Amino acid sequence: MSKTRNHHYISQFYLRGFSRNNSKKSQLYVFDLKNKKEFISAPKNVGSKRDFNRITFEANPNYIEDELAKIEGKLSITFKKVIMNKIIQTQEEWQNIFYTMMMFYIRNPKPRAVLDTVFKAVSKKLLYTSVSSEEMVKDKIIDKIEPYQEMKNFISNTSNYNIEINQEIYINSEFKIINDGIKLLLQRTWYFFISENGEFITSDNPTSIIPILGQTIYGLETKDTEIIFPISKDLCIIGDYKDFESKELIGKVLTANKELIQHINGKIILSSTNQIYSSKKEFQYRDVFTNEIKSSSNIFE
Repeated sequence: MSKTRNHHYISQFYLRGFSRNNSKKSQLYVFDLKNKKEFISAPKNVGSKRDFNRITFEANPNYIEDELAKIEGKLSITFKKVIMNKIIQTQEEWQNIFYTMMMFYIRNPKPRAVLDTVFKAVSKKLLYTSVSSEEMVKDKIIDKIEPYQEMKNFISNTSNYNIEINQEIYINSEFKIINDGIKLLLQRTWYFFISENGEFITSDNPTSIIPILGQTIYGLETKDTEIIFPISKDLCIIGDYKDFESKELIGKVLTANKELIQHINGKIILSSTNQIYSSKKEFQYRDVFTNEIKSSSNIFE
């Protein structure tokens, strides 16, 4: 039974693919866009949040964390093979890559915060509806103890109370979304890029959905989008809907030159939440970072 409290939403085995030598003791450069600073770190110290997978299970609050460790052990084998062979060879490897992509996309603090807002709003609405008329609650209220109007006034004023959602509710919803998301990823044509000159970076939001036609609302199912996912500092896949009627899962294996890596890294930066990760202090796109990422330009000044 694990007792760790530092739970990773970006797996350590994945982050090691962007470190200096891919080993357990290797380090990577972290560029913190929120706090506008940069530092060197081991993968175990980034892409994590305290008690992110902790549940109200008295026998083992880290049950989910322990089970995820088993899943990540299997996924890491796929990543090692793909990185070594520089190709995704089997349907199982694709499934494992897609599963990892969806894990990072959904099981992440930012979308969980959205779920939290939705669940709490729905809970408050249901609570208010439950006392919307005296007739609805007449069998549940002992008038002398809790008069109906007082109960309604209390519930109507949301500053009187807080609603807390058990974390396992979020986790259960996330895993359901993961399975649905994989089906959407399978509908795309995927292109496999091998670095020719330079290195890919990654971020705390590695599965980047990029709108092609400037949409402001888009998601996994939106056809006019590309999905970028760096597998390692040398490999990256991009999925689009241009050939969405094709029966081939993978389109082409291509090489990425300096200019293309620069372009891809720029998209990864724009899709990040707070941090980006690289094996080097200097990377493709950093030289034009200050011109295009205005909100965090002085990080490199």
